[in-house]
Amino acid sequence: MIGEVSEDPVTTTPGGQSAASVWRRAGWVVALTVVVSYVYFNGGAGWNQDARFDLTRAIVEHRRLDIDPYHTNTGDKSEYRGHMYSDKAPGVSLMAVPPYAWGQAIAKLVFRVPLYAPGTVRALQHAATFFAMGLSMIGAALSLMLIARRFGIGPGAASLAALLLSIGTPFWAYGTALFGHIPATACLVAAFLFALGLGDRGGASPSRIGWRPYAIGALLGWAIITEFTAAGAAAIIGLVALASARESGRPVYRIALAIFAGALGPIATLAWYQTAAFGSPFAVPYKYQVGFEEMQKGFFGMSYPHPSAMGELLWGARRGLIWHVPALCLAPVGFAAWWRAKSRDLSQSPGPSRWLIVMCVAIFVYYFLLNASYHFWHGGWVYGPRFLSPGLPFLILAVAHVFEDRRLWLRITAYTLLVISIVLTLAAVATMPMTSDTAEWPFFTVFWPALRAGRVSLYFGSFNLGEAAGLTGLTSLVPLLIAYVAAGLAFVKIFRRPVAARQ
Repeated sequence: MIGEVSEDPVTTTPGGQSAASVWRRAGWVVALTVVVSYVYFNGGAGWNQDARFDLTRAIVEHRRLDIDPYHTNTGDKSEYRGHMYSDKAPGVSLMAVPPYAWGQAIAKLVFRVPLYAPGTVRALQHAATFFAMGLSMIGAALSLMLIARRFGIGPGAASLAALLLSIGTPFWAYGTALFGHIPATACLVAAFLFALGLGDRGGASPSRIGWRPYAIGALLGWAIITEFTAAGAAAIIGLVALASARESGRPVYRIALAIFAGALGPIATLAWYQTAAFGSPFAVPYKYQVGFEEMQKGFFGMSYPHPSAMGELLWGARRGLIWHVPALCLAPVGFAAWWRAKSRDLSQSPGPSRWLIVMCVAIFVYYFLLNASYHFWHGGWVYGPRFLSPGLPFLILAVAHVFEDRRLWLRITAYTLLVISIVLTLAAVATMPMTSDTAEWPFFTVFWPALRAGRVSLYFGSFNLGEAAGLTGLTSLVPLLIAYVAAGLAFVKIFRRPVAARQ
């Protein structure tokens, strides 16, 4: 059954490597690739990220929740009883508190630099962004690989799927700044993985619920206090957990109570923050938002899915998903192949059960309809359709299936679209990660002209580590490209050796 993973076989082929070794080494290469990619760029300043970072600074520097000392740098703010606050869910800001506080301590005790000098704040903001965004993306990428493994996908295709998620989608652009989408997505994907684990049979008695339900609750709760819109996806994943538990014979009601218990910590954190800042545990920041009158219409700016926005989100010139991540065009092919396989042999065919296919699609559809219902569906100055981005991992699982399709022409198509997706994203991250919401065909009108002219880091305050080391223009990207070549060679070394035969 899906969710059940057998132990890796013992090596019997001379010179071979165990399947566990292949997965482990591939995971390390993926993780290191994410580290290099996300630490290499800083997306600069902007209303969304500054509103979150202002709260981090206020907590660390002033032990307060209002952002009065900094609020002039952002238009994304709320006003309550004469004080200004971030209008965002607090999760990302809280995640950035430890690295920012540690960075200040190191800057003061080791380097003895002025803590509030612009250069120091900029460096600490970059470090805090990497710890909140980069580490979250590592978790999301590795969780996606493990889900793919449970779905019967091999380590090579799973690794490509993880790379597509981390450096072939707009997530890379969001990872250069303090947006909430990556941490929320990481929590959702990890919770989905643990939910599948509840379907494992064997080992401990089914009456023992173990640690997974508590972890699922904590992850789903943190996803919600990072991005309020994660609530719908969290409900779907909760259903996956309960259905998996039922299949394995675990007591569903105890699993449900454990999930709720695990979510109490994040829920209490959110209640504390909203009470301390806005006087009530139920007073979300958007209720007191300054400006943006449209946010007070409908349900905080959401009404119903608008057909025009739906088209724009899929194939529009400004935010069209297929123009930003062309590899996702193959997701329907992967889902259809899984569905047909199950119609032929429900017990022996590889891949997820049909109800899991439906759940993966449902998560993406939820975000798609939610995004199309929002007045500001375009997401402001950013790369791609950011509000539906947390649903992308569940499409990429189907693309991973296509990566190892038996038809050579289809695999070549998938590999080509993967490379194109990565190149498109790299062009955006290197030049203008926060692209105007009025720019049509941004690759042809913004990124390519900039690259052709040898100009990078065009957005206010953005930079890359090559520039920090003294390189200029396109040469500042050379260290990153060298790292990618090394990663590619590492993958070749991993996958060219035979996998051990089963004992």
